[in-house]
Amino acid sequence: MSSATKSSVYKRTRAGNAPHGSVHHRFSRSSTSVPLSFQNGVASSISHKGVVDIRSNREKERKEMQDLNERFGNYIERVRFLEAENTALKEALKKSKRDFNIEPIKAMYQAEIDETKKLLDDSTNENGSLKARIGTLEDELDELRVQLRHLTDVNDQQQCTIDTLNDDISRRVADCEMLRRKVQELEKQLADWKARHGHLEGQLHQVRLDLQEETAQRMGETNRANSLEDELNFLREVSDAEIKEYRALLSKDNSIPDMREYWTTELGNCLKEIREEFEGQLEGMSASMEARYQSELNEMRLGASKGNAETAHMSEENKRLRSQKNDLEAKLLDCQAQIAQLTSQLRALQSEFQSVSADLESEKSEHRGDVDRLNGELEAMIKELRDLMDAKLSMELEIAAYRKLLEGEENRLSLGGVVQSIGGFQSHSEEALANALQNRASSGFHTPETGKITINRTASGTVSIAEVEPNGKYVQITESSKPSTNLKNWKLVRTFDDGRATVTHVFKDNNVFATEKEVKIWGSKFGNTKDGVVSSSVNEWGPLNVASRITLRDENDRERALLHVKYSG
Repeated sequence: MSSATKSSVYKRTRAGNAPHGSVHHRFSRSSTSVPLSFQNGVASSISHKGVVDIRSNREKERKEMQDLNERFGNYIERVRFLEAENTALKEALKKSKRDFNIEPIKAMYQAEIDETKKLLDDSTNENGSLKARIGTLEDELDELRVQLRHLTDVNDQQQCTIDTLNDDISRRVADCEMLRRKVQELEKQLADWKARHGHLEGQLHQVRLDLQEETAQRMGETNRANSLEDELNFLREVSDAEIKEYRALLSKDNSIPDMREYWTTELGNCLKEIREEFEGQLEGMSASMEARYQSELNEMRLGASKGNAETAHMSEENKRLRSQKNDLEAKLLDCQAQIAQLTSQLRALQSEFQSVSADLESEKSEHRGDVDRLNGELEAMIKELRDLMDAKLSMELEIAAYRKLLEGEENRLSLGGVVQSIGGFQSHSEEALANALQNRASSGFHTPETGKITINRTASGTVSIAEVEPNGKYVQITESSKPSTNLKNWKLVRTFDDGRATVTHVFKDNNVFATEKEVKIWGSKFGNTKDGVVSSSVNEWGPLNVASRITLRDENDRERALLHVKYSG
């Protein structure tokens, strides 16, 4: 039995003029083969095919051994290269530690990170407590609004009741005024009727006086007629006596018969004429007196009947007016009693209304004071929350900057890079880290590539601009009130101080804050699968590290919120 052996000799040479920090290896390989030898009788027992198979297997094994030897040589070369590189890195690390003393910087950086984490946790906890307190205050504010709305409704109802009572009082006052005017008219009519009645009574009294005068005159005329008749009878008796005397004389004087007869005839004629004339005058006087008396009597009868009718009518009218006056006086007394009652009710309602109004005013003033106080606290909390959000954003950006710095340092110190000789100077990352640590207490923050960025926020309503994404993907807006604000036709505009084109987004939907109180307005190139609102007019909002102004304007082009980004490179 014989075996073939194979050996490889590796030689390593190091270039004398190789640069510091780099190692080059060169390997050479030589191999020697020992021929196979068989015992006697074996070759004759092996066929030609078996020899070929063994030879091919040996060739395969030899190639595999060569590959394994090459891989093993490469592995040894890699291990020795890494050992040399580790040695160089250890020496460089020791030298850097001796030169720069990184441990205090590392400790300070770790302390800053711990402090930042602690501040972040504290701000997160405080933010949570503030959000809870804001929710409680919002609930209290809603309750106060409900109470105020209820009190406003009660006040409106009381005002409606008061208006109704005022209308009723006005109507009753108008009725009273109308009744008073009617009473005045009736009193005026009654005064007219009284004046007319007095005038008629005066006329009736004058008629009575005239009747009495006529009666007295008639009685006087009657007495005169009687006296005239008596006088006529007396004259007749005297004339008869004279006639008798004359007849007696004539009878005695018979010597003058013609004269006696003449005088008798003449005297008879004279007496007859005197009698006829006296009787005619007496008849005329009697007829005239009778006619006058009859006419006066007829007139007196007619006037008396007419006066009696008018007097009866006026009496009835007076009775009716008196009854109507009594009714109106009773109604007037009832109306005055109702007016007095309504006046007392009105005064009671006015006093009650004044007391309720005073209570409502005091409650309104208290509620207004509470609302102002709560609004002040809410504004202070919102301001504090914005400050905390600004601080949180600054810390997040600073942590991201620190993380990028650490990743950069780790990448610089990773295996596979070229070992750099460390001299007596700081690298760019170390200088940026030192600047970030020195400017930790200053306002704003630093980006690792540019410089200092300061963000200022202002808002004149419930909608504010929270942040802008560092790469310009989106702008986030928030709302602090529960009822959603209608943002239809509002504009979100970003103007750059370096002369770049202004980007503007116009809100078309009036229910932007329907589901959330924080909404992101994405650029069209970033918002295909994002939540929030995708702007059709803004491709991207631009990077954060550019001095600019982001304003939110309403439909009247009034500024409602502002985010001012200041940059110093």
